[in-house]
Amino acid sequence: MFASNSLYNDRFLLRQFSNDDLTDVFKGLSHPDVIRYYGVSYDNLEETNAQLTWFNELQKNETGIWWAICDKKSLTFFGAIGINDLNTFEEKAEIGFWLLPEYWGLGIINESARFVCSYAFENLNLKN
Repeated sequence: MFASNSLYNDRFLLRQFSNDDLTDVFKGLSHPDVIRYYGVSYDNLEETNAQLTWFNELQKNETGIWWAICDKKSLTFFGAIGINDLNTFEEKAEIGFWLLPEYWGLGIINESARFVCSYAFENLNLKN
């Protein structure tokens, strides 16, 4: 069902999460300004593993897919974006995202969301 593991343009690379992202995911999902809007938070690295497991399980169970948002050239980690609660029968899903606060206001989510929506419409047959 999931045709591509990475999406990219001139500025950004959206790639699958790996265990190497644990510290960056913890940095975001323990930051008060991020969790105020995201709704999930972790107190330590060990707990944060649950988020990486969740990302992997979504794709394995074909109920969603999430990407790490990175700078295409430097591979700097900015945050995460993805689709979950995928319902192919009703042709709908939810999109979610979070971004480290130091990268807010740079258009990263706006541009990344276009990629994810295009991916969902073209590859997952969702309707807008």
